[in-house]
Amino acid sequence: MAPWVDAIATNYNVDSPDGWIARYYFDGLRALGAGKPVLVSEWFFAANENRTGNRNNGHLMTVATQAERARGAAAAAARFAREPEVVGAHWFQYYDHPRGGRGDGEDYDFGLVDVDDRPYGKLVAALGRVNPRLAAFHRAARVVSLRPRAELPEAPIDPRDRSLAEWPKERALVALRAPAPEVPFGDLYVAWSREGLSLAAIAMDYYAPELLPADQELPLDECFHVDWGIDAGHGPRRFALYVIPPRARSADGDYVMRVRLCRTDGDRCATVPAAVATYFGADQPRITAEVRIPWDALGVEGPPPRALRMELAATAFHRARWMSSSGQPPAAALADPADWRRVSLQPRFAPKRSQCVTCSAGRRRPTRNGRRGRPIGTRATTS
Repeated sequence: MAPWVDAIATNYNVDSPDGWIARYYFDGLRALGAGKPVLVSEWFFAANENRTGNRNNGHLMTVATQAERARGAAAAAARFAREPEVVGAHWFQYYDHPRGGRGDGEDYDFGLVDVDDRPYGKLVAALGRVNPRLAAFHRAARVVSLRPRAELPEAPIDPRDRSLAEWPKERALVALRAPAPEVPFGDLYVAWSREGLSLAAIAMDYYAPELLPADQELPLDECFHVDWGIDAGHGPRRFALYVIPPRARSADGDYVMRVRLCRTDGDRCATVPAAVATYFGADQPRITAEVRIPWDALGVEGPPPRALRMELAATAFHRARWMSSSGQPPAAALADPADWRRVSLQPRFAPKRSQCVTCSAGRRRPTRNGRRGRPIGTRATTS
């Protein structure tokens, strides 16, 4: 459509309760649309705490309280403004859905006001504070190229909480490439903790159930999946996270997905003991999932290593397209561990550099702010 329109319109469901906007989506529109302006024609936040009694009965962005809703919406508005091509964003909608839901059953606390025309004060105030600043954010917006990471951040990720809010997403985002003229169709994030390595995926892809006979399960290699190669110093391990559609529609006509994590070094899908994988995306097309692989599954029995080698690749439903961190097709990218990228594990609280005063003479401690330190061996408290 790009050659024939003045602007590209798109609805957008925010990816995380903290207002995160996935990088791949607007980067992809910029590439495919040759820089055409983008109008976000619908965006929203809902909260289970609401005065209308809305049930929020689906996968669209929903948080617990109006305070969380206000914080997330203000952050998302600022993020839209910082996208160079986005020239406007339309909130959906002024009122909550009516009590009991609208005609098609959708029932969400989307309103700036409830059905009795009473404003949601925290939300309106938060948007009122950020709106006057959006034009300045947009004037300062620049396209920033994502480069391969040399470090993985440490973060206390809970793979069971069905949320990406605790992820340090800016620092955990992995640079992915797709073969021209395709563009990446998702974001992948990696972080570490003392429990293991964590991976999160936000992507957009469609499953075509009409391509299979009724009640037949889609073969694993035809499912959307992320291949993950890791060498933590004890030999390479290969894993795959599959997003599997159901054999039949639910009573509501949806395709409720599930995930399966496999170790794939052999000829079969082997289970990974103590690993956790959670799917909490939409039926179609939004894919959101988390996985944590414990260190012992990587051969690490003591403290986490300081560095490892890693490769990531993702394949769409029906093997329609792919993307990878190396830019190679998934099979080639995972084939040779010697080519996997080396990354260091960055501690959450890295020690600051200290200034040293007379370190050799008198054996004084390195100190901060130019003050002399205590002689080594005396007791001192530091933080």
